Amino acid sequence: MPEGGETCCSLISEAGAVGGTLEAWMKLVKQRNAMRANLKPHLKAAMFEVVVFFFSLLKLLLLLLHGLVKDMSFLYTHYTQYKLAECVFIFFFFGFSHHVKSESCSLCSSGF
Repeated sequence: MPEGGETCCSLISEAGAVGGTLEAWMKLVKQRNAMRANLKPHLKAAMFEVVVFFFSLLKLLLLLLHGLVKDMSFLYTHYTQYKLAECVFIFFFFGFSHHVKSESCSLCSSGF
């Protein structure tokens, strides 16, 4: 890291003011490498967090898709036995988790 509040811009201007001496440019390169070395662990941790976040989103999407497929099979099963309007009402009234058997549901207690 730059010492004493120096930034890369101030080091570049310092190296240019001295006439671009080798020592000034070497100081600039060392400071730049130190800044990169300090940044690498943070970048690795951030990339790991991003990967974990995207895998969590993928898992959530797959769970929602799985629940939707179960609900569609629930609708198809009830549609073959009952009217479509009842199925649509049940689907939207009880939500996506209606594939779990319920004692209070007359359709589920009738054999589903």
